[in-house]
Amino acid sequence: MSRGHWIVLSSLAFAEVVSALYLASINPAQGYDETWYLLNAHHIRGVPSLPYHCNRPPMLPLLLAAFGPYYKLVPALAHMGSTALIFLILRRLVSPSIAIAGLAVFMACGELRMYNVLILTEMPSILFLLLAIYAFVVRSPLLVGGALALAVLTNWSMATAPPVVFLLYAMRRQWRECTTFTYGLVLAWMPFLIVFAVAYGNPLAPFLAHLRIQRQASNDWAYYLKLPHWLPIALIFVSGVAAWWVWVNRHNRKVRFSCDLYVLLLGMVLARLVLLQAVTPKSVRYLVPLIPVLLLLSVSMIWHYGRRWRTLQWVLCGVLLVTVLPGKRLYHQMYGLANHPAHAIAEFGDVLAALSPTEPIYTDVNDLAVMGQTVHPTVAVTGPGSSHRMLVDRPTAVRAEIPDGALYLTWDPGGGVVLARNTVPRGETLWLVRWRRGATARQEPSSP
Repeated sequence: MSRGHWIVLSSLAFAEVVSALYLASINPAQGYDETWYLLNAHHIRGVPSLPYHCNRPPMLPLLLAAFGPYYKLVPALAHMGSTALIFLILRRLVSPSIAIAGLAVFMACGELRMYNVLILTEMPSILFLLLAIYAFVVRSPLLVGGALALAVLTNWSMATAPPVVFLLYAMRRQWRECTTFTYGLVLAWMPFLIVFAVAYGNPLAPFLAHLRIQRQASNDWAYYLKLPHWLPIALIFVSGVAAWWVWVNRHNRKVRFSCDLYVLLLGMVLARLVLLQAVTPKSVRYLVPLIPVLLLLSVSMIWHYGRRWRTLQWVLCGVLLVTVLPGKRLYHQMYGLANHPAHAIAEFGDVLAALSPTEPIYTDVNDLAVMGQTVHPTVAVTGPGSSHRMLVDRPTAVRAEIPDGALYLTWDPGGGVVLARNTVPRGETLWLVRWRRGATARQEPSSP
């Protein structure tokens, strides 16, 4: 690589670190799935008073628990690590200039940036998937198995990937690689399977529970073909182009390893689409882990088909970059998260630290988000003026049922949230004692 390549690469690396950390910092962690992963992490850290969803994969809660109060770094670090792996993989397939162009496309992808913000399984599972692909490129089947095992433990739907790798090794009659790959899977899975067997009586209990839930969702293949969801159409087109290149060059020994890699990527695309059609609900979110696979195939095909026309290569890279640029959805999401009143919940940390950790909080605000951020059990307040509907398997109460002196978290008419001690000094009038740092608490009437 030339000096100019290093300068551009360093600039992109700096931009990646800044953007990934900023996007992670604006998230108030109040989404439904996000909160359940946080609750599982709190449970792992030794807070048995909070609920635990056993059907969710364990790897993300473990990572969140390991990072403690800095849990928002997990998706940011996963995106940064994925960015580095994308470049390392492309560098072994294409020229330095095209590899850097592919890196820029990955960094600019709006869909992936969305999961750089959210505390969900997508980015960590993509990190482990790309680590497995990189291990395949450098011919380390043990690492391929270990990385894919962690990917499955991060996102159950990644279970489609290990059979594809095993089948490819078997088709090439690489039996030693098959054995080593299996060792990697078993070594990474074994501790979790033992824990699952002891805790639930079945080592596959969490996965099977997740499968039962997903089978209850709707299946509609036509959903994928509706615009503006461009991802499935791009997957079909690019996969077809790559498959044609593999077929044309199947007897060319000089590019045999590249063919093997592209067959692996195509197999991952096909297996995941089959899984989605057969089992999981039709949401574009479940195709997100295929975006880096789509990117690797796209950039590689641009390199192979455009080797004689460098101008065409750059034009196609530019088209690819424009295609994935963030749209209004990401901007609106960023604005909504950065200005969400749930950020104010974290300001009550000092007050709650002095109280019993098992004391419940009655709340009009998202009860799961309050539970995840305050590490206190919650009771969802339902009825007029509340954002809660009737909930299943979670404690609820109407406002008249809030005990005198109970902790109460509610919306502030000014746009924030208020933590209070509930008192009813006369009739049905509700009064709130607002917590104020550096000032004596006083009673103020609240607006219902």
